[in-house]
Amino acid sequence: MVKQKRITIEKNIKQDIFTKRYYVTFYHGKDMSGRNIRKTRTYTTLEEARYNLRKHEADKLSGIAIAPNRITVNTAIEQHLAMLTLKSEQSTLYGYQIISKHVKNHILGEKLVQDIKPSIIQAYLMQLQTDKGLSSNTALKHYNFLNSVFNILEQQEIILRNPVKRVVAPKKIAYKPEYLTLDEAKAILKRIKGTRMELPFTLGIYTGMRRGELCGLKWNCIDFNNNIIYIKLNRLNIGNQILTKLPKSDSSERAINIVSELKNVLLNEQKRQQYNRNLLGDSYINNDYIICFNNGEPIRPNYLSEIFKRWFSKKENSDLHSITPHELRHSFVAFAIAAGIPLYDISQALGHNDIGITSKIYAHLLDKTHRNVTEGMAGYLHADN
Repeated sequence: MVKQKRITIEKNIKQDIFTKRYYVTFYHGKDMSGRNIRKTRTYTTLEEARYNLRKHEADKLSGIAIAPNRITVNTAIEQHLAMLTLKSEQSTLYGYQIISKHVKNHILGEKLVQDIKPSIIQAYLMQLQTDKGLSSNTALKHYNFLNSVFNILEQQEIILRNPVKRVVAPKKIAYKPEYLTLDEAKAILKRIKGTRMELPFTLGIYTGMRRGELCGLKWNCIDFNNNIIYIKLNRLNIGNQILTKLPKSDSSERAINIVSELKNVLLNEQKRQQYNRNLLGDSYINNDYIICFNNGEPIRPNYLSEIFKRWFSKKENSDLHSITPHELRHSFVAFAIAAGIPLYDISQALGHNDIGITSKIYAHLLDKTHRNVTEGMAGYLHADN
């Protein structure tokens, strides 16, 4: 055990006669019970000790000195999550809770917020990618979450400055969605005829609906007389729970035209479900969902993805381009762009809030040479020649 014997050098500065290090006591006034609020820091030189003591006294006079506290990063995150429950969607909050679990299992979570240096945050983000195998984009979500937590701490004057702002953020990797070619889509449509894949695949490829929207679609949302599908519900996997909610935005609640190929599939499915309803009687679950098991029980969104994965992994389907339910949405866009449909109309069909979202996601599918624009402009200029 290292011996310690401190002698007073000057007011609020002591020196350990064995280690020769200087100990400075910073006073921050008194707490509610009248006890002194103080914190001691160690320095290697007297000049450094004096400088920091003078700076502290100046900060007290200007009102920017931060009183010491024992708040850990885990506690700060818990308080932040409690605040987010008042304004965040359950699905969004679940993502934040996953991040908080990573922090809790790391040494970062146990440290006091006032002791956090940028290097600690940087090491945490690097470990996520090297040891945990998380992608750069996922690590960026951790960075953004921690930044918001420490921003609040700074605003509340619990810390002097946000250390995350001095950290190099993980690089965001542009997402390039996977999609089918026309020939690939035709080959799959031919192969799925009469299988359990026919309904979800056909719905996805002809409407561009999100996976949760496919699983949330009910028969009362289909107007066969006017050939319209109304998107009104979204079913999501939140951990082990299923959340049924309204679409994510006003623009997501939309109407989509039913083409004849899709209409035939839907009518056949309606007949099949009526047959099962008659066969099972009271055992049939009348929940009105279009994509369901034979007994009427709705299919979980994650299980729908599993159905796709299993079907494409079959040996007899190994020659086909494997795709997920969400990638059907990308294929829908690719075909619409190839058909010359205006991007605004595509954005409306997808339920995007802004055409800019559609343009950003699918920029790689657009004609980067702007051939249609230049040819059209040239034709206009020379119309009278």
